[in-house]
Amino acid sequence: MFLKLRYNKTDGYINESLKKIINSKDYNFINQELNRVYNMLKDEAKYFYDKKYDFMDELYYKLLDYIFYVENKVPNYFIVNSKPNLVYSLKPDFISAEPHEILDSLVCEARVRFVEKGSFFLNPINLESDTLENECKNISQIFLDVCYKYGILCKLFLITPGFCNDDSLHEGYDYHYACIVTIKNVSYLVDLSYRQFFTLRCNSLDRIGVVGLNNSRPGIFMTLNSNRLETASKILSRGWIPLLEAKDYFDGFVLSYRNIHYYENTKDYSFNVDYTIDNYMDFINNLDSQLNYEGRKILEIQKRPSKIRIK
Repeated sequence: MFLKLRYNKTDGYINESLKKIINSKDYNFINQELNRVYNMLKDEAKYFYDKKYDFMDELYYKLLDYIFYVENKVPNYFIVNSKPNLVYSLKPDFISAEPHEILDSLVCEARVRFVEKGSFFLNPINLESDTLENECKNISQIFLDVCYKYGILCKLFLITPGFCNDDSLHEGYDYHYACIVTIKNVSYLVDLSYRQFFTLRCNSLDRIGVVGLNNSRPGIFMTLNSNRLETASKILSRGWIPLLEAKDYFDGFVLSYRNIHYYENTKDYSFNVDYTIDNYMDFINNLDSQLNYEGRKILEIQKRPSKIRIK
């Protein structure tokens, strides 16, 4: 009876926030309401946790389903300017052109093909407003095909939770495809669906610590210092950066995979990451992983409440 009363009370609060979000177009207000819901659920989680048997009551997961529903009602707002640069000089002379001119041309052709082709999730496609969620493999494959057309070396790579092959860490979700292309002996990272990580939905530090949620998207971590934000802005606009400058890009994913237990164990709220670009090359080539260094408890979807709050 006690749990049912807690459930009804919390459910009422969430429903109230849902109505406010649906009826509002104000970015800051919606963000505030989302954070209120996240923090409320963190406060309530302890009542639904059975410490003896180490599990959350099924009523808690009903509340969590409602959270997903609330998040899906959030408009397609972005936390930074994520519109791509769509003004390019097409098809330069690849022999005399500079690498950045070649890259811009390849990106432009891939984006044009993507729009023309459409997708299961988006049809028609608007590159200036669509989030491009669930489009990473599709558009990366198109870019790969464009490179092959011109005889340019390109590799599709996969980022997974913990940079490992354990699908159970995030229940088969939160993977991402991008490309590494080599032009005139220099390698570049190309990510044409990167803006999906910068939506207002699921992009809050307050989301970290909610039992059953997969933390926050990489975007919010890219806004925490000027270097990361500059890296993100370059990729969002042009679609690429030199691979040697991609540490911040990969750092965002590392931070997004860490749950509240990382901060509980380390007391480190700096959001700094010690991995190098060499580490990340080993990670994406399956020679090493974040999981090897940080452990499953840190990287899996959080299973039990914590008193820690992100500062």
